[in-house]
Amino acid sequence: MEAMKMEHTILAPADGVVGKVFLIKGPFVQNGSE
Repeated sequence: MEAMKMEHTILAPADGVVGKVFLIKGPFVQNGSE
């Protein structure tokens, strides 16, 4: 995942391909949000 020139590695228990990303344009996500 990449945002504002920062990269975040997301680990998963198995290989796969991202089929869809669900998001909407709006306010920023706050630290600690679920």
